[in-house]
Amino acid sequence: MIICCGEALIDMLPRTTTAGEDAFAPYAGGAVFNTAIALGRLGLPTGFFSGLSSDMFGDILRDVLGKSGVDHSFCNARFAHHARLRAAGERPGELRLL
Repeated sequence: MIICCGEALIDMLPRTTTAGEDAFAPYAGGAVFNTAIALGRLGLPTGFFSGLSSDMFGDILRDVLGKSGVDHSFCNARFAHHARLRAAGERPGELRLL
C-alpha cells in the first residue's frame, strides 16, 4: 500500500447559483490529497494520513477519498473545525489575506 501523508484542504471557488447569485462552492484538494486521489483512481492500494476536521468540510474530504478508493482510516478526526484562511485578489496572481 502507498501511504500519502500531507495536507488536505477545501478550495472555495467562486460560482454563480442557479438563481444568478454570486456564491462560493467547496472543492476538495491539496497537493498530497490530490496525489492520493490519483493513485486510488488508478487502482493502486492507497492510504491517506492527515488530520481531517469533524465538520462538513472533513466530511467532503472523506467522501472524495472513499469514492476514489483511498483508505482514510489513518486520518485523525479529532479536530472540531476546519482551519480557515481567506484570500482574494482583484487581478490574476494578486492575492491578499482577508
